[in-house]
Amino acid sequence: MGWVRIIFTLCFFVYSFDGVAKKCTETDIRNAVNSKKTFDFDAENCSDDIIYISKGIALNGGVVIDGRNKMRLSWKGEGSQCDEIPRGDAYATFYTNGNKNVIKNLTILLSPEGIHLGKGKDNIVDGVTFERICEDAITNGNKQTSSATGSIIRNSVFKNGPDKAIQCNGGSMTVQNSVFRDIPRAIGACTYKADPGNHVAKECPIVCNIKAYNNKVYGCRGYGFRGAGYLQKKKQGTLTAIGNHFEGCKTPIMSSQYGYVYAEDNTAKGSCDQFANTEQNGRGDMCGNDTSACKRNFKGSFKNRCIAQNPVPSPEPPPSENPGEGSVLYSGQGVGGTEKDMSRSEQEKLACSRAEDRALVNARSRCSSEGKIVEQSSSCDSCKSTSKGVSCNGSAKVTCDYSGGEAAPSPEPRPEPEKPSFQTFSADGKGGTTKGDKSKACDLAKGRALDAAEGKCSGNVVSKTTSSCSYKKRSSKNYTAYTSASVKCEI
Repeated sequence: MGWVRIIFTLCFFVYSFDGVAKKCTETDIRNAVNSKKTFDFDAENCSDDIIYISKGIALNGGVVIDGRNKMRLSWKGEGSQCDEIPRGDAYATFYTNGNKNVIKNLTILLSPEGIHLGKGKDNIVDGVTFERICEDAITNGNKQTSSATGSIIRNSVFKNGPDKAIQCNGGSMTVQNSVFRDIPRAIGACTYKADPGNHVAKECPIVCNIKAYNNKVYGCRGYGFRGAGYLQKKKQGTLTAIGNHFEGCKTPIMSSQYGYVYAEDNTAKGSCDQFANTEQNGRGDMCGNDTSACKRNFKGSFKNRCIAQNPVPSPEPPPSENPGEGSVLYSGQGVGGTEKDMSRSEQEKLACSRAEDRALVNARSRCSSEGKIVEQSSSCDSCKSTSKGVSCNGSAKVTCDYSGGEAAPSPEPRPEPEKPSFQTFSADGKGGTTKGDKSKACDLAKGRALDAAEGKCSGNVVSKTTSSCSYKKRSSKNYTAYTSASVKCEI
């Protein structure tokens, strides 16, 4: 039996070192970042255990954190009580000190400060899910004289927050193709007037310029997106919102404190008091939005006008028919204009920004669903005076990566595909309100019931339904709504 024991021991030795995933730790992430500027969840051979962070991890430039859609991060120690008290970088899971850092394909279960894009240019958050937000999930800028610019937040999911999902404390950022659920405010620029909570009213010396494209916001109890400027020095900050969907939001768009907002082709559904509102010298323009669900289009200093024409179609050839060929470069053009209510330099700056926005929207739309945008750039090419103000032309280029597509078909005949099978999953949900708005309570209940039902489906959801809400009155203005949802799942 001795030789059997030797063979078993050798096999166990090889399996232990070659086959068993290790329980990765915060130290493993720090070591990988410091030694090779990359932490790859698969390359590190990590198990699916939760990795706990106790102090913020600095990304000093060119660092890539790739969780491969498997990594789950949480917090231990001070701040794990998740109490909406603003703290510094030490309490953020990751914070940037340099340029071109990438954080992607991971889940943050809990973090006192989430991710701080405090400094640097062109930092990216891509495919990150925030299950529970304590203060803010992502903060761009730092309320100081130097703030992050060119930040990109895309393909991410934000859930269950007490205040905002994304806070802009200065600089510039683009938020696209992301989902926000059960959060009072999805995206907000820094203002002198603090939102409710444990916040200090302090303005940002660098204004925020925010772009929001093709996002979905469900159940915001305050505003959806807010643009704002620098109140004390009357500096203008901007928000450009195009192609977003708001559901169950009291006020989808807000403009505050010398902020300027341009909103185009957005949709509001569910309970909505006004689609847009202004305060403290905020203003904006609206163009082609679906506001039929709202009691009114806007309040305050908004105007229904389209400042620029729609993006001009590009003459570039159509996308490759074979997604496996690699990367394809697409181009787009756009035109932006502004009125004569600012100085010439301010008009040109704003018109340029709009022209670039529209060019990017046009170029991005050419990347098909099989591809993934890996790089993009835009420029303002020319401007001219018009009877109304200034009109500028912009152009953009987008690199779309199709390398993840299917390989070329085999010459062998393929078997007949199996017929899909379906299964129905159901779940209950409830939602409460403290302001007597029963429809908002019902919207929250339906959203939670659908989330729970969809969570039981391991395949593709092909249809979903919700039942009518029933209500329980807790006091003169407090209601709890109850409902159920069903999803048909292809398995």
